[in-house]
Amino acid sequence: MKFVIDAGHGGKDPGAKATVGNAVHESDYEKRHTILICQALTNHIFAAGHLAFLTRVGDHFIPLTDRLDFNERIAPKAFLSIHCNASDNRTARGTEVLYRHPHSHTLATYISDRQTKALEPRNRGPRDDTDYLGKSLTVLNADDIPSVLIEVGFLTNVQDLNALRDFQTVAGAIWTGLQRWIIEEG
Repeated sequence: MKFVIDAGHGGKDPGAKATVGNAVHESDYEKRHTILICQALTNHIFAAGHLAFLTRVGDHFIPLTDRLDFNERIAPKAFLSIHCNASDNRTARGTEVLYRHPHSHTLATYISDRQTKALEPRNRGPRDDTDYLGKSLTVLNADDIPSVLIEVGFLTNVQDLNALRDFQTVAGAIWTGLQRWIIEEG
């Protein structure tokens, strides 16, 4: 099976940044966390005999429409976009998995459940992006490919940030959810 793994942000777009301490280091930008998690997730996928295609392999800016076009060209079994959340409210924490189409709901649920079991954050649950955000997320626009955007935790919460720094565990939790989906749905 083929999977497209999208490391959110990159290059000139650093995404969210950790602001729980006095100084912000480049290593605590969302773009760095997402690429490390995606690389580790890709290793799990390859080890299981599947193919993984990364939308970016380094610190490069890739426009959202190019990410969607890449996904559609590869025609994977599923598309996973990895992100980190942020909030002005330092107590906000947890994982959430956004999806658009009903055929993506089961994948979102499995990944959300595994993230919660492995990392013990608050489970903000699987959520339809248009219902929750009031808008469509471009990377979830593929009608025929199960697609999820995984917010793995809050960079602005000290507990979540500490968990996110263990990118192998984060990737392992995503892989366990994806693996369950492959077995039951694939």
